[in-house]
Amino acid sequence: MKQYEITAQPELRTVTVGAKITYSLHQKFATIPNNDWYTWGYYNDNDDVTENGHGHYWKQVDVGDEADWKDHEWTKVGHFTVVCRVWYASEGKEEFLFYHQWVEDTDVALARDLLKSRKEGLADPFKVLTHLYSYLKVLKQVAAKFPPTTAEQKADYEKTVKSYEDFRDKLAERLDKSWASKRYPINAVHIEAASQTHSKLNVFVACLSVTDGVQTWTLVDWTNPTRRDKTTELEATGATAEEAIRNLMSKWDSNGNRYYDGKISWEVAADVCGKPLSGDFTTNGRTTWDTVAAFFEWIAMGSAVVAAVATAIVPGTQVVSAAIWTSIFSSTAAAAINIGQRHEEGFGSARADAFDVLTIVGNCVAGAGIWARGATVVANNAEGKAIRYILIGQVATDSVQGVLIAEDHFEKYNEIMNDKTLSPQERTDRLMELFRSLAIAGTMTYISIKGTKADLENLNKGPKHLAGEEFKSPAQKLEDLKDPKKVLDTTKPPVTEGHTDEGKQKTTVHDEQKRAHNEPEEHAGGIARRGRPKTTFPEPPPAKQRGMRESDDLKFSEKAKEKGVTIFVRDGNAEGVDFVGQDGYKGKPETMKAKTAKAADPSKPPPPPWSQPPPPPPFGIVAFHPEHQRTLEMIAGEPPPTTVEALLSNPAERRARYDKFLHEKIEKTPVEFDAEGHPTKYEQIYQLGTAEEGYVVKDLKGYKFHGDYDLHGVYGPNGKLMDSTPFRAELNKEFEAELILHGAHDEWKIRNTDKAGVNKGPQPPCTVYTPDGKSYHLADRKAFKQFFLENGLDWETAYGEFERKYGTINID
Repeated sequence: MKQYEITAQPELRTVTVGAKITYSLHQKFATIPNNDWYTWGYYNDNDDVTENGHGHYWKQVDVGDEADWKDHEWTKVGHFTVVCRVWYASEGKEEFLFYHQWVEDTDVALARDLLKSRKEGLADPFKVLTHLYSYLKVLKQVAAKFPPTTAEQKADYEKTVKSYEDFRDKLAERLDKSWASKRYPINAVHIEAASQTHSKLNVFVACLSVTDGVQTWTLVDWTNPTRRDKTTELEATGATAEEAIRNLMSKWDSNGNRYYDGKISWEVAADVCGKPLSGDFTTNGRTTWDTVAAFFEWIAMGSAVVAAVATAIVPGTQVVSAAIWTSIFSSTAAAAINIGQRHEEGFGSARADAFDVLTIVGNCVAGAGIWARGATVVANNAEGKAIRYILIGQVATDSVQGVLIAEDHFEKYNEIMNDKTLSPQERTDRLMELFRSLAIAGTMTYISIKGTKADLENLNKGPKHLAGEEFKSPAQKLEDLKDPKKVLDTTKPPVTEGHTDEGKQKTTVHDEQKRAHNEPEEHAGGIARRGRPKTTFPEPPPAKQRGMRESDDLKFSEKAKEKGVTIFVRDGNAEGVDFVGQDGYKGKPETMKAKTAKAADPSKPPPPPWSQPPPPPPFGIVAFHPEHQRTLEMIAGEPPPTTVEALLSNPAERRARYDKFLHEKIEKTPVEFDAEGHPTKYEQIYQLGTAEEGYVVKDLKGYKFHGDYDLHGVYGPNGKLMDSTPFRAELNKEFEAELILHGAHDEWKIRNTDKAGVNKGPQPPCTVYTPDGKSYHLADRKAFKQFFLENGLDWETAYGEFERKYGTINID
């Protein structure tokens, strides 16, 4: 029996050229004497071998009594056999031991890593940043409900939160220059030769600007941005995207990376510059070996963060939602319930949504209404088989929201929730992994149901002459849905009974399979018609193009998801974003009626000056420049409204309007008003800068004003307009700046009258943030109205008056 066996460190059977491996003998028996002698060597299996194991490429090294053959570097491709001759001195005999080692070309291994990386998908840095905010929020919620139970757990939790917060903040810094650009993740992998560490890198490129035909691109390596001395941010230019990107890669090769001795392979997809690009280069970030392990731990930490916040989207299903809703109302069929009519009465019905697992975990442990174990629901799966599900969710008087988990998997959820030994991070990660695996396996479904106005009116109506479990009122059945002991069978056909109330009765329950492909209904003038697919609204342009910091764009999205509301934000001036948060600048307050300056529209001729042409206003800053297009549009909209063209043809009227606006709304600001909205008191708050300053508007301390964030409206789950005050306070605190300075446009009482001037009626373009964490861009009034009607928002209260006065906004 052999008394030893060979082990390798790193323990890899296949390595690449340049690998340094330490081979050791592992003793099988503790009684072996320690005065043995060892000789190591290897031969190439492709050559003939003699009886004693020596071939043409036999290499030998004597290591004496140390037993380890340290840091042997492989320099050739092939299949090798490592041999160790052990001389047992006490017994006067020898033994040969063997270990097979494959050495392959580095390019082959890198190609395999690139393929694997491509299949896994490339990380989007902004999505990672978004998920980091959510992950930290959920992690803290879990810790609040299930606090760490030991000092070690508490220390680990605090360390984890700190590392994630650092990663989040540093990643935001790395994304700063490219806020207004489209980022293209590129596929990049690295192999460190000596340790054979394979790393998937997180890298993106983005075009920052195009000036006089010259493109400026950036490359950002954010594999782990918490180490400023290790993460990379480069810029290069070129006449084409391809030239600029190749120049970036050359910079990354020559002096833009600090990866240890090895090789990087990269590839850029064809959609970036019209054709695929690829290449590789060697790395030589030389340092002492004892820091290499720490370096790759640093890389691994970044990969772990990206992996930890990755979420799976849990699909919702209209069919299941409608089946539950139909079952609840099945005994009140005579109560004029129309599940098919979804929005026209101000409430939604069955919706097909999607949730990510982070949101589900958060709802299970915290939130305005904590999700809890509810009833057992029997529903048909995709194959039509009846499955027993457990509801985890929230049941209100008019809605149901939550997830259905197959009954045989529910125990796993219970185990995680009840395990007192888990740390907050372990509990969070296990819940995420459970929900992710259930979603992928199709054994969990997200449901969201909202009652229509007719539904709510009939919640308490039940058959007067019937009794029993089947003939409970819908309100009673909703209460049953909260009860873990109850069973709701949605596979049974609806019970119809026409004698619950007197008079003409009607029930309409549309085929949900058809509705799933046909919802929502088409609208014309606010009246629902079925037959048209739901509109696909476009994603918003980059935040900076909409006059917003991208980090604030993220906070709006998070707030909409957190509160379960729909938030509309008007587009602002892109040129003012760089001033946000800078010394000497503030957000434009509500009392400031002048506008931020923008670059002139090249399609419009410049207005004739009324004096010696002054310097142009500084773009992005509030100015009241007499030659500026925005100034002319503003004073033309003052009562009685006129046109810019009319003002340009009447210099006296133009000057009079300018002077009046300057005097009444800038130099003397109205601060108190009577019941009809007329100013009763003025104060000097602002002053107009000189012509040399571009007529910039300042406060009395000299502060200049960039654009604020104008809310268009905040709408609750019932589709009704909400008071935006608490949302403004919370968001400004999270922005770390006063950027929302007044109420929403839809809260403005005179919005549908001529008193509103140019701000009369709906004011798109705007971005809408929805409760599922998504956002859409509404470019005009048609899209604005379409979104309201398709999502059950109260259009009539908001802009019905406007349409009756000034004409219907046609969405057909």
